[in-house]
Amino acid sequence: MPDLQIVLILLGFIIVSGVVFYNWRQEKQLRDTIHNDFVVPQKDVLTEGVDADFLSGQALDVEPRITDASIEDIVHSVEAVDIAAPETHEVAAAPSPHFEPSAPTDEAPVLAMKEAESLVVEESPEQPATKVATAQEAVPTVEPPPLLLPKAVNAQIDLTAVLTAPSPINGHALYGMTDKILKELESLVMLHGLDKIGVWQPINDLSNQSATFESVTCSLQLANRSGPVAKPLIHKFEYAMKAIGLEFGATVVWLGEGGVAQRAAELDQFCIEVDHMVSVHVLQGDTPIHGTKLKGMAEAKGLKLIRGKFYCVDSKNPNLVKYVLASANEQPFSTEWLRQNVVKEIVFQIDIPKVANVSLVFNQMIDVARKMADDLGAKMVDNNKKPLGDEGVDEIKQQLKVLNSKMTVRGIAAGSASSMRLFN
Repeated sequence: MPDLQIVLILLGFIIVSGVVFYNWRQEKQLRDTIHNDFVVPQKDVLTEGVDADFLSGQALDVEPRITDASIEDIVHSVEAVDIAAPETHEVAAAPSPHFEPSAPTDEAPVLAMKEAESLVVEESPEQPATKVATAQEAVPTVEPPPLLLPKAVNAQIDLTAVLTAPSPINGHALYGMTDKILKELESLVMLHGLDKIGVWQPINDLSNQSATFESVTCSLQLANRSGPVAKPLIHKFEYAMKAIGLEFGATVVWLGEGGVAQRAAELDQFCIEVDHMVSVHVLQGDTPIHGTKLKGMAEAKGLKLIRGKFYCVDSKNPNLVKYVLASANEQPFSTEWLRQNVVKEIVFQIDIPKVANVSLVFNQMIDVARKMADDLGAKMVDNNKKPLGDEGVDEIKQQLKVLNSKMTVRGIAAGSASSMRLFN
């Protein structure tokens, strides 16, 4: 045999061997990856804490997986029917579960089922037509009612995981785990538990930590005025829910559609678009505004001096602020300071996303500002120090309607609890 043929044969053997070895190595790496993804980690993250640097680099798969029952596990029984009996007018096939097939089945069981069905529906020429009721007609499928979320949870701004365990979940234990793992997300995480009478209770409240719950929701607020939640923190929250689910033996179901990071970015963009403040200035005229007189007029209009500003609050809920009256140069007001000083300019402000019925509140604020400007010998101006007349006021009202409509369409009403959290 010539040397050239020998060399070619050896070269071909080497190439074939290399391809086989490469394929074997790729298959081994894939098997190792799948094994690592589905094997429970030996490290107890619930007692030893979580390393933020480790979590930030992990691609966590926390989507729930539901495996349909295999067709081979379902046994259909067909009873023998005497179609010659005169008393028999209706024959119903044995009820069978309603399911979606998850894999192809063997042809033999299918043929056997078809043959059995042909025996049942075959009619005798001497008897009336036999009615056959299918399994779906005999046993209608009833969908379970959707789980109602706690009122505090808003699918538009929260990433929510629903945990359901075979046995009730202890609220104190759950709160301890989340507080330990998600300490840096404490202000953005809400926990609620469904008690035995079907009422959602906040687990963040210390008075409810000793109770047990049938189901639990864990929600992460995806954005606020500081911006969207970072991807590493989202991954950390997802990993924590997966670990807590393993600890309690609970199934974890995630609510919402689309990528979480994308949802957070879109929510932040929405906040930027609607997060505006209405400001109406009252500028001194020929004489300065004396502090004592300003204080008396503000209090006569129902405003209260709190933390350096005069606040107009809701009559039914003092924690809800309608608008504020402050110094234009950000000088904090106090009783002593107002008694000894004069004010050149004051400003009325409405934080639009945090005020319900903002158009009505704006009208009330404009009336107060006009009255005080007239009584103080001052003039009402806009942010550019230009006189603010009826035309300018109407333009502001129109802008308020547009912003309020955007928030309503988004499902985040101005002045609602969700809006208060989002624009905090």
